[in-house]
Amino acid sequence: MAMEDLKRILFTTDIRDIGEALVADIVDAIPIVGDISNFFKVRDAIKKKESAFLVALRIGDFLGGLIPGYGDVFDLLTPTNTIAYILKKMRR
Repeated sequence: MAMEDLKRILFTTDIRDIGEALVADIVDAIPIVGDISNFFKVRDAIKKKESAFLVALRIGDFLGGLIPGYGDVFDLLTPTNTIAYILKKMRR
């Protein structure tokens, strides 16, 4: 995987296959790094009006953030990037 692909996966909603979605979900579970990645993904989703990503990421962040320290575990249990990718594919 090239550095440009990794940047695209981590900082945009342009996830091209299920493998990339899984990579994004694994990174999301890393404390602080995942939060930074999600910030850029949400910003990109707003700019592109990607409702599937916005819904999945915002619900995941909200529910995961309700209980302190639970967010990282919640990220592993709810693969929001994979869910958003599937929702996006279903709409096409």
